[in-house]
Amino acid sequence: VVLVTAGIDYAKQFAFIRLTKSLNETNTKVVIRDGKQISVTDDDIVVGDILSVNSHNLASADCVLLGPPMDLKMDESTLTGESNLIHKKPGDVVLSGTTASQGLGDVVLSGTTALQGSGKMVVIAVGVNSVAGKIRAQVYESEDYVDTLGVQDEKSPLFMKLTRLAKQIGMVGTCCA
Repeated sequence: VVLVTAGIDYAKQFAFIRLTKSLNETNTKVVIRDGKQISVTDDDIVVGDILSVNSHNLASADCVLLGPPMDLKMDESTLTGESNLIHKKPGDVVLSGTTASQGLGDVVLSGTTALQGSGKMVVIAVGVNSVAGKIRAQVYESEDYVDTLGVQDEKSPLFMKLTRLAKQIGMVGTCCA
């Protein structure tokens, strides 16, 4: 029974990996690089690319919107929880992974979608250098991440409280045993 279950789990995991690779290969964006329009995956987008955004495209890098937009409206509900669409204008900084309260102008979180219109954006940061990449690195405690102030291992108050709670639970469990 254990061997059959392990075999089934392995087959499911292999199928999931294959499906994920297939999805990543079909999820392409149209960019202008060296004056030529090409189709690339999110992993192949580099700084300086001009990214074409249409309805229902995800923002996958930090960008600055170029003109003229065709009534581009972004859904930032994953960031703010607000269902109102945000109208984008040329020159707006479109940083993946930031909040409007950080004073960076009109911003969108990586993964938010353009629900209406289209436009072109120039990529200014990707990967760990993008705002979303910095958040991801902070969440997963990557060694690649260094805070903008140079602080690397600062622990959040929640993390410190959870660590203290875990120690207390461990002590109570030891005493009861």
